[in-house]
Amino acid sequence: MSNYTKSTNFATKDSLVSGNPLKIVKGTEIDTEFNNLAIAIATKKDTTAIEAVATGGTGQSSYTNGQLLIGNSTGGTLTKARLTAGTGVTILNGAGSITISSSGGGGGSDVVSNLFLYSNFGGF
Repeated sequence: MSNYTKSTNFATKDSLVSGNPLKIVKGTEIDTEFNNLAIAIATKKDTTAIEAVATGGTGQSSYTNGQLLIGNSTGGTLTKARLTAGTGVTILNGAGSITISSSGGGGGSDVVSNLFLYSNFGGF
């Protein structure tokens, strides 16, 4: 990636007196500026594109309530998925939240504790 660097300051030519050869705008100067712009634009990352996992993105574009990104060994990608409730467990997917609760007994705890969700891609 490269940033645009101006090669010719065309504005300074305006202050030169008429007849000064430096006042003339040359086609090569304009061509150099257009080439510098084209290179800078062509080498910048397109931020509207979906970034692939291989280059640090998620490979995903939109999500529904409660979806998480789960590692997928097929292709080394990330897959959108929701947690699956087991027997006696209820999962409620909300906007930016996942609530897990349990019912029933059996001598165990009825509350899920210490559940941490972590994302490198912007949080939940």
